[in-house]
Amino acid sequence: MKGVETRTVWETIREVFAGRSSLPHDVAAKLADSMTHPELSSRELQVLHQMALGKSNKEIGQALYISEYTVKNHVKTILKKLNAIGRTEAVAIASERGLINPC
Repeated sequence: MKGVETRTVWETIREVFAGRSSLPHDVAAKLADSMTHPELSSRELQVLHQMALGKSNKEIGQALYISEYTVKNHVKTILKKLNAIGRTEAVAIASERGLINPC
């Protein structure tokens, strides 16, 4: 990383060579957060917004100009990323996290 002291670089190299992790605390925290809350793609957010409006897969596909099959795949991915059992729970989780505005 830019601006890091030479001594810090050497310490990091020694840590990694010894088989230990050498992530700064803030970077490790951000990485852990991203793993517990995977980011949704812009298309997934669009599908999620349509889900929040109560639209069916067919209606979502028509609104976003994608196939119903593609919508189904996005919904599966959204449920997995949000660790939700169904569409309603996914919308609730997304609202809590501020990913979508409550309808």
